[in-house]
Amino acid sequence: MNANSSTLPSTLHHENTEKTSSSCYAVNWTEDGRVLCAINTGVEVRSNCLEIENTILLPNHTFTFSAKIVGDNLYTHATSEEDKKYFFYAGSLEQPIQRVIHSVGHETPTKITHLSVNKNHLASIDLVNKVVKIFSTMKHEHILDISLAEMKHPYSVHIISDGVLITEFFGDQLCKYGISPSSGKLWTCEGLVYPTGIATDESGFIYVASHNTPKTYIISPNGEFSFSYTKRLL
Repeated sequence: MNANSSTLPSTLHHENTEKTSSSCYAVNWTEDGRVLCAINTGVEVRSNCLEIENTILLPNHTFTFSAKIVGDNLYTHATSEEDKKYFFYAGSLEQPIQRVIHSVGHETPTKITHLSVNKNHLASIDLVNKVVKIFSTMKHEHILDISLAEMKHPYSVHIISDGVLITEFFGDQLCKYGISPSSGKLWTCEGLVYPTGIATDESGFIYVASHNTPKTYIISPNGEFSFSYTKRLL
């Protein structure tokens, strides 16, 4: 189906002339159409017309790299140059103070970890210790670490109903791990060139972006390579 004005969100046609209050590192949508912008000092909450409704500031002189909402819960990941730590916060759009659910020390703030969340679990890659940390979104408790010691450069994480997907940038592969202590690695799809971001659709097919190439890979739910397509510049 060809994209046209009736299939695109109206905000794509909105020209926002107002500068954001700080650099924006990531953008996500809420179910009611608002936009979450992860900025240097916290999260900007914008209306569907991109007007700023609220700014949630995070402590510890943080740089915020991701902000995602599930139900009434807001999850953010940030780093503090002053404390030399990564922080993971849980809270809501209405709470001015977000609660720290995990922190880990780092030598340099350039190792940005990736955050993925669904209604049951939150997953984040800790590049310092090469593990995926799994949290419960119900109790905001840490429940499992998945070791990525065998990976050269784990990059992105995407949590699904029955596991977690990890791209390995220099290993040219996508791996799926279970989210129970005994499940381990479930499958590996190899031959992907510099794989980075991950997305899935309602049928369970997996879409993987390729850095420095115009390709997007499509992989079946059981880890079999389906095909790739080349992005065209408009």
